[in-house]
Amino acid sequence: MSEAAAVGTQPSRREFLRRAAVLSLSGALWGRRGVAGANNRLAVGVIGTGAMGSAHLAALTALPNVEVRAVCDVDGERLNRAALRTGRRAQGYTDYRAMLEAESLDAVVIATPDHQHATLAVRALEAGLDAYIEKPMAWSVSEGRAVVDTARRYGRIVQVGMQQRAQPHFRQVVELVRSGRLGEVKLCRCWTSARPDPPRPAAPPPPALDWDRWLGPAPYVPFCADRRANWRWYWDYGGGTLTDWGVHLIDIVHWAMGEDQPRTIEATGAYDATGAYDATGAFETPTRLEVAYDYPSFHLGWSQNGFRGLPDKEYGILFYGAKGRLFVDRKGFQALGDGVRLDPLGPGDFLLPRVRGHLEEFLECVVTRQRPTCDAAVGQATTTACLLGNLAFRLGRRITWDGAHERCFGDSAADRLLSRVPRAGYGH
Repeated sequence: MSEAAAVGTQPSRREFLRRAAVLSLSGALWGRRGVAGANNRLAVGVIGTGAMGSAHLAALTALPNVEVRAVCDVDGERLNRAALRTGRRAQGYTDYRAMLEAESLDAVVIATPDHQHATLAVRALEAGLDAYIEKPMAWSVSEGRAVVDTARRYGRIVQVGMQQRAQPHFRQVVELVRSGRLGEVKLCRCWTSARPDPPRPAAPPPPALDWDRWLGPAPYVPFCADRRANWRWYWDYGGGTLTDWGVHLIDIVHWAMGEDQPRTIEATGAYDATGAYDATGAFETPTRLEVAYDYPSFHLGWSQNGFRGLPDKEYGILFYGAKGRLFVDRKGFQALGDGVRLDPLGPGDFLLPRVRGHLEEFLECVVTRQRPTCDAAVGQATTTACLLGNLAFRLGRRITWDGAHERCFGDSAADRLLSRVPRAGYGH
């Protein structure tokens, strides 16, 4: 065979995530300790009710054995809409701390901007709750480590929102690579052509928005409509495309290759509006970025708005094996080369169980106390790789990474950027 592909339709990123959340909860969920019943439902709170939070909220409210008991958002208008989606059965809060103190919950779903993820997660875990955390798991390496350590200390369940791991064809690709169907794989490439939305014009703050709480642990700045709407492209709140799309794609490479700690990282990039990186421009994170990762047994290249392994594919992953190449995206996968066997895997191959969905897997693990596919340690490794790509770009030099101790070898300046001091009153 020269090519073989899994069939399906290509959803947009937001539609893909929405479908994953809704479909994952379309079946019945066991009640606690395996007994379903009206008085035996999981009590869940949702923190952050924007695009992803709303998708999760819709999925949760459709499940009979889950009770959305509380919703939280620093924007009163969004909070009101979220409460309406629950038929006003959920109590609304503008301060997550008040929610954690007042409500008797089993778990929370955290879907705020990136810079709040770890702070909220640590507080929830310390309060005895399990947590589903949207990706990336944390804004910094040290914050992510705090999530992992807190989850272990309190025996809590964490699932990070890298939903591709729940999709059957991504699991099949991992099985094929790990079972040697490509032969030895020494190179992997990930790419995307995603770009930020245009900058938003200046506008007064919405009356119902608590801007101070929106900023949370980030440094204080006066309200800026674009920072709120396009927060992902400002270093104080996100990490641009690499911590958005990169988390999803690089995570699959880690899973398939069985390695998640790069040894060295180098990066170059630019912001298209000026022809060169310019932190005083409309956004701070680069539009174009090339990152070269060296792992113990393979090399990984990340590219945004540059290299495409297949010119007609807007995004995807390519595994380069001795027997051929394997491409995968959210539509399916495709073998390139006559030497790649796609016949069914057998007992001697690397096999993965299938799950009904990413969010549903989390809820089932809340019941069974088994670690889910995207446990906190998985989220930390993938998030860290993406953060290091950005760090190498900002420093303009190669980073040598000590994964065992989560620090840079002989580079105190880089180490200082692995964490930050949160604003007073907003630390974890």
